[in-house]
Formats: sequence, structure tokens, C-alpha cells
Amino acid sequence: MVELPQGVVIEVRRGGHDALAKLSADMMRLGISGYLRIERRPKNVLPRVSQILILDGQPRLAIHESDLVLGGLEALLEIERDAATLDTLISLIELSNDDAVRVVNLYPDFS
Repeated sequence: MVELPQGVVIEVRRGGHDALAKLSADMMRLGISGYLRIERRPKNVLPRVSQILILDGQPRLAIHESDLVLGGLEALLEIERDAATLDTLISLIELSNDDAVRVVNLYPDFS
């Protein structure tokens, strides 16, 4: 499992048709570097955990994990599906710019 730095949890929301778009827009508007953690735990299957890292107001990488680890565009497609469901929790987590840059450098294949 990919683990990102703890950071500071700013907000947690339930999923929904526009929850991911609103939180990512908030991060970009406020100039927050960090990531969105999208967590869904459907019954009788593996949990689905994802992160979208935003640095300097721009999405820089996406990681989605369930039975496989996906990155980039493939991850974003799965993340959008998960974020649209009401049983998903989406957390906005603030990181320092240094921590965010380290994460981007650690996972270059997920850009």
C-alpha cells in the first residue's frame, strides 16, 4: 500500500457527484499543496484507497489501490467512480511544499 505523509487534515466529506470537484477546486483556489485521499470500503471486496496530489495549484499525480495499484489517467478514472458514491470518504490533507515535492519524486510513474 502506498502511504503518503500524514499532513494536516483540513476537511473530510462524503462522496457524491461533485464532492471531488469541489474539494480539488477549493485546494487550487486557496493555494493549498497536499492531497485528496479518497477511501471506499465496499462490502465483501478489498478497500479502494486513492490519492490525488496537488502542488502549486496543479494536480501532479494520482494513485488508486484496490487489488491492483494504478497510476495516472487509469487511476483518475477509478477515483472518479469511487468519489461519486455516497459511501466514500474524501479527505483534504495539507502538506508542506517540500513534502509534496518529495512525494512527486518518489512516484514518478504515477504522474
